[in-house]
Amino acid sequence: MTHPLRPRSRFGISSLELLSIVTVLAVMTVMAISFLQEFSSVPEAVDACAVRQKQIELQAHLYYHAQGQWPANDLSDIGNDPNYFPRGLPRCPIDDRPYEFDPGDPSLQGTLALIQCHS
Repeated sequence: MTHPLRPRSRFGISSLELLSIVTVLAVMTVMAISFLQEFSSVPEAVDACAVRQKQIELQAHLYYHAQGQWPANDLSDIGNDPNYFPRGLPRCPIDDRPYEFDPGDPSLQGTLALIQCHS
């Protein structure tokens, strides 16, 4: 027999407690997903940057063989020529800056030393 003034012991959780737990878990999940999506987009941009650098490197070599000299450091001469870049010179996918070209030491016999878009 239970005493009328003594509260009954209960087991389990109420629906309000369950709702608050689900809400907290949902908020934490949304925060984690947004963080992971932002974090995973950086390697994709770096890969795209490397592909664009290789494209510019190839076009710079073609320009060198056709003209007998390397393109300008700002790549304006091949960037404005539709034979090399019909859609215009690509920009860095990381910070949207233009690429720069450094032909390096002339004793390297035409090897491309550096194409940069970000530091």
